[in-house]
Amino acid sequence: MKYLLLLFGIVNGVVNGLSGTCGNFSDNRPYPDGCNPECDVTMVQVNAVPGPLSTEFNVLQCAKNWNDCMYACHADLNCFATYFDQTVGCRWWNIYKIWFFNRTQAQDMQGAHMAIKIPLSPVSCKYTTEQLLDDKYYLPYNRILASVKRGFFRMRTTPKYYKFSAYVDEKFDYLLHYTGCEFATWASATESYSKQLKKLVPNYDTLMCVGLVNAPNITQVAANELCHEMDGKLMTERHAGFINDGSNNCGATFSRIMLNTIMYPDYGTKIWNGYQDPRGYKIWFGLEKSKYSQSFKWQAPEWSITNRQTYKMCSSGMPWNTYVNETFKSPQYTWGPGEPAMADGMDCGYIHYKYKSPYPGYSLKTARCDDVADIFACGHETQAKKGIPPFQQIADEYGRSLETNAKDFGYWQYQYYNGTDIKKSLNEMCSATYFDSTVGYRWWNIYKIWFFNRTKAQDMQGAHMAIKIPLSPVSCKYTTEQLLDDKYYVSWGAFGAFIKSDFSLRTARLCVHSNGHSSWFGPCQGYSISTPEFVDILNEAVQTYIKSQIVGGKYHF
Repeated sequence: MKYLLLLFGIVNGVVNGLSGTCGNFSDNRPYPDGCNPECDVTMVQVNAVPGPLSTEFNVLQCAKNWNDCMYACHADLNCFATYFDQTVGCRWWNIYKIWFFNRTQAQDMQGAHMAIKIPLSPVSCKYTTEQLLDDKYYLPYNRILASVKRGFFRMRTTPKYYKFSAYVDEKFDYLLHYTGCEFATWASATESYSKQLKKLVPNYDTLMCVGLVNAPNITQVAANELCHEMDGKLMTERHAGFINDGSNNCGATFSRIMLNTIMYPDYGTKIWNGYQDPRGYKIWFGLEKSKYSQSFKWQAPEWSITNRQTYKMCSSGMPWNTYVNETFKSPQYTWGPGEPAMADGMDCGYIHYKYKSPYPGYSLKTARCDDVADIFACGHETQAKKGIPPFQQIADEYGRSLETNAKDFGYWQYQYYNGTDIKKSLNEMCSATYFDSTVGYRWWNIYKIWFFNRTKAQDMQGAHMAIKIPLSPVSCKYTTEQLLDDKYYVSWGAFGAFIKSDFSLRTARLCVHSNGHSSWFGPCQGYSISTPEFVDILNEAVQTYIKSQIVGGKYHF
């Protein structure tokens, strides 16, 4: 999304250079060449607009039309979905940043377009367009940047939405304790001391998963709908002291809900990052007034922990390393003062959390169901209980044998895994590419090609060559000639380079020069007098690269 492939030897080179191959991403799948390895990532165009939980998007400033927008997304490992209309231009989303697509009719799109990127297997490459979105599972590894290596996602079609769900390998411990929970949820279970093993062991009969979803100004009605669409239920207060804000070292049970984790993007209230709002947070839970008894009940009472065991509990409002003993005897309702308010219309309930308030740091309050809160807590059964297929079944469909580890941690940034099957000219490692019918397809990492012999279009004899250029809000307005005429570019975030982001970014500069005989492409060494400072180049590019990733395998972005 942050670069342009400059095509040489084509008189009218265009951004949609893939036109005529891979079905041109039209609706009439399966394509004749749909199972060609060069077509193993497709863009599914849908009659839809961005739906709920899709507010964090990026903008491609240089896209002049839908083809520019869609093909740029296809070429960018960061991009999972993209949208274009003449008013807002080209918007695109990383994976995990858009969960719902509101379906609409073609006549209601009013010139807008939307597409979802799907990495294809030897099985799914034969699907129709409808089948691709009809409850199918996909492996993003090396095709879409994702936060976990052994992860996969699911696309489904409902009358209202196309919807996205994300899962991880059910066998591996991504969350530091327990296994089996889907992406962006935190495992919740108690432990018991084993005299035989002489340590705490998990009580797997209590294991379930909790997802905290940041959704400012969401009503209980909307939160309840979205949570059910995500195959969950609004959460139960499982026991006393259920909220863990990470601010007291009391050794409490892992069954508590975790407010301050930074394990996944946008999970939790970000207290860890200093967002200790003195007003506190309203979190919708599954607390509703019964129409018959007029008392408040949990949507999922089966998640209450009533094992009559005693556990240490604490909160940020307590002195360090102090605790309260809590025995879990019956379903828990930690009502605030004067609650529950039994007034007409007060039929829903939320938890009000306030940092460093007296233990337990939160209380239940009643509210109208059309009131708004900041977050909703969505509870889930484990992947196995939901019937989600094992990770290896999905990997096998793709013919992938991915390295496994006892622990394979998730990241709050997007991790890129450098495997041996990286997408070729459209991958983040490639800086230049060449094709002719004799030698076939060739591509180069950065620093592996320094000169390009210039020739005339009629002398290319069917050959093609392209250089990848990372664009800034300035350079995206250049002509093709200007792009190659003594300009500087930042490689960070566009393709792999042997640099890190902190101390050695000054070596990241790239120079592209032209003369009558060749184009010259490489680091700006030897230009210390006339070369602008790196910070000036970075400032020019910062709007484009501020979200770039700085972690990777052999290469750094």
